Amino acid sequence: SGTAYKDYPLAANQFLQVNAAVADILGASRDSLGDLRGLEFDFQVISGTGSVAVYASSVDNGTGDSILRTE
Repeated sequence: SGTAYKDYPLAANQFLQVNAAVADILGASRDSLGDLRGLEFDFQVISGTGSVAVYASSVDNGTGDSILRTE
């Protein structure tokens, strides 16, 4: 188990979509970790009065089914 973090500074009304979020946060060390399960993400506005709308999509390696999570 472990913890990693990354800040994403945004301007007012800026949209940001992060593809391959785990690799983006972990960087080069992602490749050495193998299959990851049970990940949790915590998104916070740490300054200003902004808000975030978070979603994640993934593809099941076995079935090829796509999953969209908005909660």
